[in-house]
Amino acid sequence: MSSSSGVLKNSAIYAIAGVLNGAIAFILMPIYTRVLSPDQYATVSIMNSAAGFLTILMMLAMENAITRFHFGYSEEDSRAITGSIFILLMANGVIVSLLLLMFREKIIGLILPGSDAARLFNIALVTTFVKLVYIMYQTVLQAKQKSFEYAKNSIIYVASSAILSIAFLFVFRNRMEAVMAGTLTSTVLLAAISLRSMIKERYIRFAIRLDLLKSGLAYALPFIPYDLVHAFLPLFLKSIVNRSHGLKAVGIYEVALQISTVITVAQLAVNRAYLPWAYERMEKKDHHAIVTVSKDITKISLIICMFISLLGRELIGLLASRQYEDSWIVLPFFTFAAALRGMYYFYSTTISYDMRGAKYITAIAVASNLVHLAIGYAFVEGYGVMSVAAGALIAGFVTLLSARYISGSISETKIPLNPLLVDLFIAMTIVGLGIVPFAVFRNENGGFGLLIYRVGLIFIGTYVLAGSRLRILVERVRAKMKNK
Repeated sequence: MSSSSGVLKNSAIYAIAGVLNGAIAFILMPIYTRVLSPDQYATVSIMNSAAGFLTILMMLAMENAITRFHFGYSEEDSRAITGSIFILLMANGVIVSLLLLMFREKIIGLILPGSDAARLFNIALVTTFVKLVYIMYQTVLQAKQKSFEYAKNSIIYVASSAILSIAFLFVFRNRMEAVMAGTLTSTVLLAAISLRSMIKERYIRFAIRLDLLKSGLAYALPFIPYDLVHAFLPLFLKSIVNRSHGLKAVGIYEVALQISTVITVAQLAVNRAYLPWAYERMEKKDHHAIVTVSKDITKISLIICMFISLLGRELIGLLASRQYEDSWIVLPFFTFAAALRGMYYFYSTTISYDMRGAKYITAIAVASNLVHLAIGYAFVEGYGVMSVAAGALIAGFVTLLSARYISGSISETKIPLNPLLVDLFIAMTIVGLGIVPFAVFRNENGGFGLLIYRVGLIFIGTYVLAGSRLRILVERVRAKMKNK
């Protein structure tokens, strides 16, 4: 890329796409939470989590190989490995789909006991298989740092899914099937466009290069346990909440989780650009730039966390029906868990740069997710969704500390942890000060006064984290995240 089009440019494009996609999700939330009952909303949520798990089984973590082997290989080899991976994933997708159909009833009984969700499962399965093509194309675009094309496809996919889902609500009697059928139709359209574009732009050559495929599998397969555990976690947690407190509790969990994804969307926008940029910086031994950017991005992420956490009641009141109003109680746990994942990503990038990194990332994921699962399972009967939310936060700390230790052991890029933890402590303290008064003032009592108080805390927290340097901080990120 040219010196004028560095990571910041790509990150800004990804961010715009992420914001637009997030805005679409927020627009859909008040529609879905009013059209679908809490039980129906939770059922769709569980099926979407199941689809995420199925994606890992079909994708075999090969998107990691596409990204990693884009660097250091010729254009012809890059096309060949993309084509080889495509053939492998199509074959694997067919095999996995057939096996899942054979055991469909047992699977549904495990994730949604007592429900008749066979048709929803079929829709999720077909959507997952077709989506493999779209995921491959988007991964190729990301590796080539073609952020505009990536963002355009992402917006089209999310927007078309939303439009078709709403349209199908007037066609299908089963509203859950309508929502999922809209996503399926959109996925088929985008997959066709993706395949055509890969062929037209000569990003893929349909051939099996066993040598390249072997190298790709050797690199990618160690990521599978990480991806499986990561995808299994929400599915398992929603299932145990459903079994102990019913589908309505799952709906409350899902609403809080969806709102906290504002943090995740912002992080993904940066991370998609950060990964190739950081690899380039590490190649050039420019460790200082990575350290500076990590600190500054963390500050910005925590400011967003404070805003969402302290104004969670108002956000949920705008975006969901009153049946979901209790979601604000667990929202801060999910937002700060997301912030911790953002900090972890800086360290995991330095780990994954090492060819041995996959096994370490897998070990971190397994350990942290087991902590989350254990806390959720142990306390779900007594504390419901709160146990799952607290488990997410504690697991976030386990993930971050583990990654910091391993990164310090194998990577030349040393990102100091203490400044990140100090900023995190400041942000969490500010949010705590904003939430504690609700133990004294309930609902109508002091409502407007508490709102002013919380808004004031957001300004105080922002000033403490960034002060009058906020604009300078953003400009510094801009300067550091340019390619040289």
